[in-house]
Amino acid sequence: MKPWMYFVIAVFVVMVLLIIYYFIKKKKNGRIPEQDFTSEQDLTPDQNRIPAQDLTSDQNLTPDQNLTPEDEEIIRVLAEGISHHKTEFTGLYELMYQISRGNTRNASGTFGEWCLRVENFEEDSAFSRLFSGRFSGMESGEAKEQIQNAKLIIQGIFESGIKREEAQSLQADKRTVFSYVTLDDTAVVPGQLYKIYRPCWSDGALILEKGILRFPQQDSNDTDSSKE
Repeated sequence: MKPWMYFVIAVFVVMVLLIIYYFIKKKKNGRIPEQDFTSEQDLTPDQNRIPAQDLTSDQNLTPDQNLTPEDEEIIRVLAEGISHHKTEFTGLYELMYQISRGNTRNASGTFGEWCLRVENFEEDSAFSRLFSGRFSGMESGEAKEQIQNAKLIIQGIFESGIKREEAQSLQADKRTVFSYVTLDDTAVVPGQLYKIYRPCWSDGALILEKGILRFPQQDSNDTDSSKE
């Protein structure tokens, strides 16, 4: 092999390595940091379990009769922004709903992740400014403030057309297979009666967050275990 051929091969190898390095660096820079909470897709019975009785009561938050004009404008901006980016918040809808109901255990991480995802849109809009300004402070806010702001976000979500499952139990059908998983990680069986442990979130036929089902007898099993 002639000397100039070795030179060509060396240049080619260096170019390939530079291209690989570029894509690895780009992927690393675009990665969203892991938060201290688990999304519903990865939830197992031993991870961040939220009691069933807290998930199915007061499904729809009724509009606050004392909303200020500022609150109404915030809800309008939220509804418009979320309607354009609804699939970007998968894994965060139920977590934010729980904060609005007073469960602030994951409030800091949830607000932080919402703000981070909006920041990743890299757009200058009223929606992005709302999160970089008002809602970014909720990561370290008081529980009362976190609950009040979570309620505004939830009302914006509902105004955008997104729905939260309202039933407390259901008989599985073919669609259920695509909108729910089971608490014990078994396959959803059409025709089987289940209790809803964690509701799903959807916009028409689009499933944004899968819910979690449990067998009715699991309630009695849990009760018996607690007595032992």
